[in-house]
Amino acid sequence: MMEDYEKSEFEEHIKCGQECMEKGDYSESESSFVSALLLCFSSDDENEALARLNLGVLYTYTGDYGKACSYLGDVLRIFPNNALARKTLEYIRQVCVGPNLVHKFVAEKYLGYQ
Repeated sequence: MMEDYEKSEFEEHIKCGQECMEKGDYSESESSFVSALLLCFSSDDENEALARLNLGVLYTYTGDYGKACSYLGDVLRIFPNNALARKTLEYIRQVCVGPNLVHKFVAEKYLGYQ
């Protein structure tokens, strides 16, 4: 479990990353989300999933669909019913790269595609 100061630091990294992503500063956004993720190791799944979800969305914005699928797949391994992760993967599959480029494991296991 995260200590209070770690939780506060985690939340600040997530907030900063989201603000930077909205401004188009993807490099700083990535740095903030990775810093948040590093605070999560061996602490709690919910925060780890949140950090990974934000990285997945960021990489979708930047067009790095391989990384996006990887992080979003990680979220779905932790929380299989996460709607935003599912919607983002479906968006990548339909609009961005097509069904053949979404990681086969993610497509089969979490999106129900063969």
